[in-house]
Amino acid sequence: MPVTEALPADCHTIIRTVAAYWSVIHPAPGVLPAREDFDPLDLPAAVWPHLVLSEILDPDFDVRYRLVGTAVVKLDGIDRTGMTFSEYPPRRDRRETVADYRLAIDGRTVSFRRIPLFDRERGYRLTLERAHFPLAANGRDVDMILTALVKLDRPRAPSA
Repeated sequence: MPVTEALPADCHTIIRTVAAYWSVIHPAPGVLPAREDFDPLDLPAAVWPHLVLSEILDPDFDVRYRLVGTAVVKLDGIDRTGMTFSEYPPRRDRRETVADYRLAIDGRTVSFRRIPLFDRERGYRLTLERAHFPLAANGRDVDMILTALVKLDRPRAPSA
């Protein structure tokens, strides 16, 4: 089944675009694409700000953020480029994030999540969509994750 069929029908077009591209760069059935197969210039420029490229440092879990798009930086309020997951100051429970990375790493498959949350620092609710796409230099052992992250809603005032 193509990866785009495994995503929710109503997921954001940026997520679908990255999923379709990730499917195309597979070198062979059952073989994961490598970082070398991924060229951001092959994606529309509108996608670039929503991308994160993470290097797997420790399968028990840490990653280093190698590339963090400007839309993700704006959303987070901090540029994580060069930081590790463990160095990044937590704003919310990280269990879902780690579980999603684990699914992509261990399952060697796309991990998708729609995330409703309340941003305490900014004082509003928002919904994000995040998809992790595994990359493997040897085609088998995941060593990098390509992530697409999109904010769906406009900020809303918290309910009273």
